[in-house]
Amino acid sequence: MTTFFERWGFKFSAQKTIVFTRRQHFRPDDVKLTVGGCPIKVENTVKFLGVIFDKALTWSPHLEHVVARCNKRLNLLKVMAGTRWGASKDVFLLV
Repeated sequence: MTTFFERWGFKFSAQKTIVFTRRQHFRPDDVKLTVGGCPIKVENTVKFLGVIFDKALTWSPHLEHVVARCNKRLNLLKVMAGTRWGASKDVFLLV
């Protein structure tokens, strides 16, 4: 199979190749996949171009990461918007 891809100019990297499956009880020992003789490492989650993928493609880890980042920023805005203390309206609108 790799000879077909090499003939057309595609190169695969075993370090950057991941396995996606919808099987509930997938064990890496069930299937041994290799690219160019190097085994493909099975990971639970992987970050690719800022998006976190999990092995079942449920989007849960990515959504949890985004919610956590948003909550940090929201808490900062809440602190700045305190009524008795905090930033003035002009500074708050600027932020």
